[in-house]
Amino acid sequence: MSYAAYNQEAILGRLLMDIVHGDLTDDTIRLVDQLDRDDVGAPMGHIVGYVQGMNVAPHMRESINRDLLDELRIITIEQTETLWPMEDEMPTWSPDAPIPEQAVCLLKDMILETLQGKISLQTLEVVDDLDDLKTVPEPYRDILEYAQLAHEDGKQIARDLLQYLRVAIDQLIKMRS
Repeated sequence: MSYAAYNQEAILGRLLMDIVHGDLTDDTIRLVDQLDRDDVGAPMGHIVGYVQGMNVAPHMRESINRDLLDELRIITIEQTETLWPMEDEMPTWSPDAPIPEQAVCLLKDMILETLQGKISLQTLEVVDDLDDLKTVPEPYRDILEYAQLAHEDGKQIARDLLQYLRVAIDQLIKMRS
């Protein structure tokens, strides 16, 4: 198939596959460079712009691919986030629900480490060892589940959890007003 046969969707699909597989190829970069970023639209327009403005040196590919993978992770969180109600809605969770003691200690550590800017490896290992989160009420369960599923470093997890905490605090303020 010639490059001319690629339409925008095919190029974007190829770009996503390259990013996910960790192998952004010269051919894909050339195809993406042919796209008009303004025609792509959100959220992929951001990724296209990133690729079009990146340093294409082969020694930079691994680092750039990690950055692009992180951008995709953020986009998927934004596109599928169901952890919290819309900001103008009241939360569906009860802040006074009982929390299992094991989770209380862990959540305290996670909140402190979040405010310090990095979740420690030790804390992440304890989170990974938690088996049954069904007894942990929302939003605390969501925080623990996110930490179990996240594969980033502790700094990135802390940045994401800071956002979750901000939304939870905003909702608590609304509940108590």
